Amino acid sequence: MKILRSAEVYLVGRPSLETKEIERFLGAHSVEQWTTDTAVAGETLPEVAGRLCYMSFRKPRPGGNAAYLGHIKEVGHGSVLEHACWNFIITGVSRSFTHELVRHRAGFGYSQLSQRYVDESVADFVEPDCIGNDPELH
Repeated sequence: MKILRSAEVYLVGRPSLETKEIERFLGAHSVEQWTTDTAVAGETLPEVAGRLCYMSFRKPRPGGNAAYLGHIKEVGHGSVLEHACWNFIITGVSRSFTHELVRHRAGFGYSQLSQRYVDESVADFVEPDCIGNDPELH
């Protein structure tokens, strides 16, 4: 068993854009010019998805992509955020932390280590600082 004292995050997947296909779609639907002010695929994809729902490519929002995505969150249209498919592995965090992530999961999907099917004798153990910093408790 290994005792973990800090979190580790592994980026194992990230979104990418097929800009030619976005342009092809827009051209086929008489949208002559649409641009966004972000070059980040994980921000562009939800904007494209949201604008597709309302065909609002011709109606830029003041404040650009950040304002557009902020409004999406305000009105609760979280499903378009699912198009920003980033994949992370997070280790060294408590079960309480992951429970909060899963509870507030709008627009996110999780896979989590099973406590029923994984032999806990070989699982890592997260030790909070308040215990690790106290020699008697540690």
